[in-house]
Amino acid sequence: MIQASFSGGPETVWSNQQFDEDDFPEHQFQLRSWLDLPANWSLDSELYSIDDLSGRGVDGYIRLDLRLGWQANKNLKLSLSGENLTESAKMEFPAGNSIGGSEVPRQFFAKLTWSF
Repeated sequence: MIQASFSGGPETVWSNQQFDEDDFPEHQFQLRSWLDLPANWSLDSELYSIDDLSGRGVDGYIRLDLRLGWQANKNLKLSLSGENLTESAKMEFPAGNSIGGSEVPRQFFAKLTWSF
């Protein structure tokens, strides 16, 4: 399954004067896919493309997250995931505002799920 979304042009998100149009990206694109592979494997991906936050001094970026999963049997699932695979760390929103800073590091996860 594939899902995509796009937003373009400045939008007013909050009605108060604390935020300006330059505080938000002009264009955002997101592409997600969920793929069932043979032998009980699955591959999920998320790709994000975000324009500059020129009012906040944050550069635009592309982010890729991946998950590889395997259904070993009826009860056991294993998966490996990676987030922000395009950069070692990426500032998504700067510190020093009412929302707080948000820097996403490159991360890897392993998950084991046992159901009974």
